[in-house]
Amino acid sequence: IFEKIGTQLEHIMIDEFQDTSTVQWQNFKVLLEETMSHEDTSNLIVGDVKQSIYRWRSGDWRLLANIDQQFQHAGERLEITSLDTNYRSDSRVIYFNNAFFVEAARQEGIDAYGSKDDIGQHVPQGKTDNGVVQVMLLPSKDYQEETLRLVLQRVDELLAEGVPATDIAVLVRSNSSIPLIANYFMEMRPEIPVVSDEAFRLDASPAVITIIQALQYLAHPEDIIAEAFLKKMYTRTQHNGLTDGWSSASLPETFTKDLLQMPLYDLTEQLYGIFHLDRLEGQSAYLCAFYDQITTYAADHSTDVNAFLREWEESICEKTIQSPEVNGIRLISIHKSKGLEFPVVIVPFCDWRMEHNDILWCRPQEEPFSALPIAPIDFSEKGMKGTIYEKDYQEEHGQNMVDNLNLLYVAFTRAVNRLYVYGKRNAKTSRSALIEQVLPEITGQLSGATYEGEADKEQPLVFSYGEATIATIDTIPTKAPIKNPFLTKSEPLSVGIEVFSPKVSFKQSNKSIDFSRTDDDDEQQSKTNYIQLGSVLHQVFSTIRTAKDVDKALRQLELEGIIYDRHITRERIEDLIRKRLADSRVADWFSDRWTLFNECTILSVNPSDNKVYERRPDRVLTDGNETVVIDYKFGKERDDYHDQVREYMTLLRQMGHTKVKGFLWFVYSNRIVEVKELRR
Repeated sequence: IFEKIGTQLEHIMIDEFQDTSTVQWQNFKVLLEETMSHEDTSNLIVGDVKQSIYRWRSGDWRLLANIDQQFQHAGERLEITSLDTNYRSDSRVIYFNNAFFVEAARQEGIDAYGSKDDIGQHVPQGKTDNGVVQVMLLPSKDYQEETLRLVLQRVDELLAEGVPATDIAVLVRSNSSIPLIANYFMEMRPEIPVVSDEAFRLDASPAVITIIQALQYLAHPEDIIAEAFLKKMYTRTQHNGLTDGWSSASLPETFTKDLLQMPLYDLTEQLYGIFHLDRLEGQSAYLCAFYDQITTYAADHSTDVNAFLREWEESICEKTIQSPEVNGIRLISIHKSKGLEFPVVIVPFCDWRMEHNDILWCRPQEEPFSALPIAPIDFSEKGMKGTIYEKDYQEEHGQNMVDNLNLLYVAFTRAVNRLYVYGKRNAKTSRSALIEQVLPEITGQLSGATYEGEADKEQPLVFSYGEATIATIDTIPTKAPIKNPFLTKSEPLSVGIEVFSPKVSFKQSNKSIDFSRTDDDDEQQSKTNYIQLGSVLHQVFSTIRTAKDVDKALRQLELEGIIYDRHITRERIEDLIRKRLADSRVADWFSDRWTLFNECTILSVNPSDNKVYERRPDRVLTDGNETVVIDYKFGKERDDYHDQVREYMTLLRQMGHTKVKGFLWFVYSNRIVEVKELRR
């Protein structure tokens, strides 16, 4: 593959190179070496070490930092250019980030950022002195509630100034913070549109959660929490959502354990109707996405309710729907914001933990521990310092420092005009600790910057730099109408969901349905709940040519789910068939001297009505001279059986066969009856 690709490629561009893994680089490097050996070719690698935030996905910033060491004679083959001018942000945002990250890298002892010149970005000539940066570090008391309140207050102020909601982005370290912020906005300011995939998870939908709780209760009737939830939701939907009371203490009469007999998809649809979930507004998008997930799940898994509930807890609950709002405040993780820019950036909860207790895989270098090729070690300073794994700790700790500083760098550099940061005061093991240490050091370097609140530990620390230019709605230029239909604003479409109540029925998904019919007249036949032995035997005889084909026919019936019952076992069927085929009369019919027509249809036209009729004898044999027709029977002998075979014989003679014989073979008793022509 590489040989064929390498001979065709002349130019390769790799963007976001700082997130490339070692394995990826081993592949890319082969292609790059090949293209570099051709004449008149060029390649381009673009990246920023300070934006490497995917080490958890094996990204390695050191590849970019040492790119000149990756190729022989790199000085002759590589041209490294530093892009040091920031065309994105206002000047004060640039000045703040330059000062902050130079000091942060110094305090953290991080060499990866290089020198002060490597970190700093230049402001384009002619750019005015604009931009706002404000950092607030709050006391730990009521920290979460106060952070949410301040974020909402900041958004209210921005919207009052006339800043469009689409210009505001809220960046968070973890996706788990997004539903928290989104729910707070929906509760306190439902009129403010919020745009975020992560905020609209399936487990945020009351309709979907009702179905999940119903499945839980059906599978586990002892779950009193699920029962209480369902009673409350049923009461609410009965009153069209006008009450949260408990006026009804019982569940719907149709909500019974018999529902578990239904296929999973049909079951969830029935639960939708039973609990009147159509009365909950704004749930159609969640439900459609949920049903899509069920369909996908059922395609690859069994539809056991407990297995589905486990999959729900592990992954499906985190699936999201597209927000119906295309114009609104963006709630997004720092990782997903990389490469984007926003006029106003708000970074709440900037207090994430620096390091987590996790397993670090180390290679012991000292005897006798080196007998192990690799060892899982609990990562901690206390547990690893002073041991043979201290070097591993120092390396991982250094990488963690770079990762966390890079996250901060990506978040702060998304801002174009304004940057607002909210963290926690005196949080020693969190990201806020570095911010608290750096801000006093850089305040004097930034003209007009202030830093307040150090004297009172019960008050927030507030860093401010720059003042906002107050804009009003009237001063914001209106955009011209969009003529391109593909760029016009999309309108959310509400999809109505209607459920019809089918009768619960057992659905057989394979050919075993053909073997579940019974014949009241065949009393000697051994009957089971699902399969008749006679039907199975008939199926085997209809698919085999000789005795050598018996194994293959039985194996196919097992694969199709036809042979699975404890009464109708493969051993029992095979034993009966082998015994019957051992009979010399029968053995000749299943020898290879005949030309065989198994279950073949004979078409004939009745002269009296000119209609076409179909007849299908079980087995027709011919050797070019003699023709034999055989019909298998598994019940009592009846006169109409003889008439049926005589009709087959007549049709065969009309087709040109002269010496025709007919037989009825009663397989259970192994009784063979030759059918004679009636005397005229």
